[in-house]
Amino acid sequence: IGSRSYRVLVDAVEATRPGTAVAPALVLGGTDTKHYGQLAENSYRFTPMLLGPGDVSRIHGKNERISVEELDHIIAFYVELLRAAGR
Repeated sequence: IGSRSYRVLVDAVEATRPGTAVAPALVLGGTDTKHYGQLAENSYRFTPMLLGPGDVSRIHGKNERISVEELDHIIAFYVELLRAAGR
């Protein structure tokens, strides 16, 4: 929580989703992050998307999709994350 990389992540969330709480959590599923352990100080298994009740069942399932509005938020987050990381 005290690392610069975590602060950059939190700042990007706050800039693009004001009022959103950011807290560490445990990811139990296998992710590609295991391949990047030697490349980064920290690895965060994070996606900046809001999921509604109907969205969760579509993750990696039939008819997987997100709304265009949500895609706009995701793009804005990554733009802000890259800007913040470069500061």
